[in-house]
Amino acid sequence: MKIEEYKLIFSGKTQSEITFNLIALSGSEEARKKANRKVYIIKNGEKFLYVGEAHCSIDTKLKRGFNPYRYFIRNGKKRGGYQGYKWIQLSKAKTRPELRVFVIVLDEKYRDFRGFAEAIEGELVYLIRFHTGLWPEFQNEIHFNNDLESQSIAKTLFNSLKDNLYNKS
Repeated sequence: MKIEEYKLIFSGKTQSEITFNLIALSGSEEARKKANRKVYIIKNGEKFLYVGEAHCSIDTKLKRGFNPYRYFIRNGKKRGGYQGYKWIQLSKAKTRPELRVFVIVLDEKYRDFRGFAEAIEGELVYLIRFHTGLWPEFQNEIHFNNDLESQSIAKTLFNSLKDNLYNKS
């Protein structure tokens, strides 16, 4: 498994134009490829905002949350019942935050196992709650099961990311 870190910078003059730039800070940018499943963590300073999973590139996954958000801002209604990522509303701040995106690219053997990636996502959300006392601020749901391998992998990932996850930047 590979862990990569990105900086997400909001761009666009208005909320109806809001988009992002994703800048690699570490890693080989494997997360930008479609190939493997990924689990990602989005942070603002010390605050955990969201944990998710994806099979597409991280850029595509994020775009899929920004497009419905802009639609909602423009039209006042949800697109297909979805309003986009709730954490995008942070872009309304006078000084827009630079968010951190940590992406865990899972090994190829997990490529076709969405449930496994979702289990790791759920375990990471639990570990964040356990260690901080709070759920990620904009987490709407988690998927979980009692897969011991996903628990073990999530603990290993969380421990290897701990210093970066608690860093304010």
